[in-house]
Amino acid sequence: MPPGYEPFLAAVCAAPADDLPRLVLADWLDEQGDAARAEFIRLQVSTAGLPPGRDPRTERAAELWHAHRAAWKAELPTVS
Repeated sequence: MPPGYEPFLAAVCAAPADDLPRLVLADWLDEQGDAARAEFIRLQVSTAGLPPGRDPRTERAAELWHAHRAAWKAELPTVS
């Protein structure tokens, strides 16, 4: 994740049921040039709570996850 993400991630963790911090993080990621991760977050927010089934947004989110998951997971902070 680009440097400076920590306050945004802290806001997401502080309000796990609130979509607004996630969307703010997505906007910030776009501004930092991380469009794929920003799109992934927006897709997750827009599809949360949908019943199971085929939806182009969930399919796109899966594509992004499969393409970037190793890098994204490697960048996650460790929790002690």
